[in-house]
Amino acid sequence: MNSRMTFWLALAILIFGSSGVYAESLVGFGQPLYEVQVGQPFKIQILFDAEASTPGIQLLPEGLFTMGCHVGFDTGAFQLSGLETIEIPSLLNNNGLGDPAFKELNGSGLGFAGAVSFGHWESYTDPLLATITLTPTTQGDFTFSLSEYFTSANKANFVDFTGQTLDAEMLFGTTTVRAVPEPSTLLLLLTALASLLWMRRF
Repeated sequence: MNSRMTFWLALAILIFGSSGVYAESLVGFGQPLYEVQVGQPFKIQILFDAEASTPGIQLLPEGLFTMGCHVGFDTGAFQLSGLETIEIPSLLNNNGLGDPAFKELNGSGLGFAGAVSFGHWESYTDPLLATITLTPTTQGDFTFSLSEYFTSANKANFVDFTGQTLDAEMLFGTTTVRAVPEPSTLLLLLTALASLLWMRRF
């Protein structure tokens, strides 16, 4: 983690170290199931729901000041062409000090953390946290999971615009990505199978 991000997080904890009483919030995926084709890029959305127990997406009245997520998945089965394919909304696409939001790829998935810049007095109230473009490289069903990006006790992930930390009330969702062969590949397989069955008749 770079020093500027560490400074921003430490300052946020010092200034906004209190935690209030909130309903449980959920960070989840835009769909419970993504059906995609091998070799074809697709997009996954990460959403913030302020009240997990209430149907539909509930907005946080105070808005968010900071957020941080880790997306876990089989990195051997999906290709991410670069950090630019992790798209963060412009108001959160900062590290709090004027530089872009923090993004990284690792062996267990990817992570990102962003904030509203200090001195900007508009909170972030939209449910969309990030949009990620991936390309499946093999067929099968794959589980994607979400968790906090920063795991240290002195680094908050989710802080609202009044300074309340939300991490203790956060829930994290999962989704399934079902990657199937491209139609042309499937057609070739079916043709080969039909030919084999036909030849076995003679």
